[in-house]
This record gives sequence, C-alpha cells and structure tokens, in this order.
Amino acid sequence: MWRLPESGKGKGAIVQRILLVDDSPDIHLLVKAALKDDRLEVISAYSVDEGFNLFSSQSFQLILLDIGLPSGDGFELLTRLTPLAKFKGIPVFFLTGESEITAKVTAFELGAEDYIVKPFDITEFRARVQARLKKLKAAESAGAILSKGPFEMDLSLQKAYLAEPVRTDLNLTPIEFKLLVLFCRNEGVALSRELILTTIWGKEVHVFDRTVDTHVSSLRKKLQSHSRSVQSVPGVGYILKLP
Repeated sequence: MWRLPESGKGKGAIVQRILLVDDSPDIHLLVKAALKDDRLEVISAYSVDEGFNLFSSQSFQLILLDIGLPSGDGFELLTRLTPLAKFKGIPVFFLTGESEITAKVTAFELGAEDYIVKPFDITEFRARVQARLKKLKAAESAGAILSKGPFEMDLSLQKAYLAEPVRTDLNLTPIEFKLLVLFCRNEGVALSRELILTTIWGKEVHVFDRTVDTHVSSLRKKLQSHSRSVQSVPGVGYILKLP
C-alpha cells in the first residue's frame, strides 16, 4: 500500500535536482509528493530519449530510473549516459516493478547505486534519497571540486578557475563565486532574480533586483571567452548554457 509521510512545508531555494525517468504518470505524482519538502526539484521524463535529452541539456544530482520504458529500457539509457563526462559521480537509483534477481544484478553491474522495487514504502524511499543527497553535499563541503564545462570550483577555498586551455584563476569575489556555483548546479535552468537573491543573500537581507544584475554583469566579464554562457532570460532572470 502506498503511504505518504507527513511533513512540513519546504523552505529556501531549490538546490538539488532529480531526473525521474518512468512511463507512469502516477509514479511521477507520487515521487514529487514524497520529495516536495526537501528543497528538491523532480524533473519528469517518460521515455529513454526524453531522459537522455533532459540529462544532456540540464544539471542533475540524482537519477531515478525505471526499467520498462517506451522505445527501450532503463538499462539502455544508463548505458548511453555512462560515457558522458557530466554523468561522472551522478548516483542512479532504479525504481521498478521488476523484482527478478537477474535484473538487479544487471542494474548493479551497470553502475546503479540502489534498486527499489515497486510498490515501495514512501518513508523508506524518501530516507534513501535524502541520505544519498546528503552524502553528495557533505563531500562538497569537505573540499570536493565542482566541475562544470570549462569551470572548476574549489568549494573549500571558494576559488574558481577556467580549466581550459590552461588552468586560470578567475579571481572572483565571494558573491561572484556563489553565483557561479549556483548557475553550475542548475545548468540549463532559468533562475529568477528572486531565487538568486534568496539563495545568495538570504531572506533576511534586503537588496534590489538590480543588485543581482550588477554582480552577474561583473561575473560575466571575468568569465572571459565564456561570458556568454550566462544568459539573460527576459522577465525571469538568468540561465547557464554550456556548449
């Protein structure tokens, strides 16, 4: 029996994103309801091709993947994602009705970190997702390097570099560094000025929208030949688009 846990309302800006690839609309509704208060955004895909295209164009911290999908299966999608540079370090949880041991073995051989059989207990599911995402954040806080396209960020030292063609210090201010990290963690997502203000300055600090524009303009100048990677979205805010 499906059971949704009771929880309070989420607070703060979205900082982690999950790609859910499943052909069942009910599963999408269930997963989004289960994770709605965790400062997460669950992005829906319903087929192998849609899942691949979304992952290729956006940034995610975790993938939830069904086996049975239109025009292919979850194993095929995982095989297609594995060679991608941006896939490195992204955990994959299979979320499927397939309980055969051979399917589980195949999933783990392909690199899956977890295998959850439907129907599942939502409280346990939520706890497993939370635990994995907390480990990712802890690794970053411990001084891990966040790499995105040509950018490399040392989160412990708050230093950002252009990794290509020669590693070059961008000499960012603390605000510019936070902006670049926010953009890189949300590649391909249009971020509103309000969300940027809340994430960078906090809810209790009163600053104006033009403050965001000023700092983004300064950041762009320091990104040198990659300045156009940070693009304006009319009526919304900004988006990071990498080749």
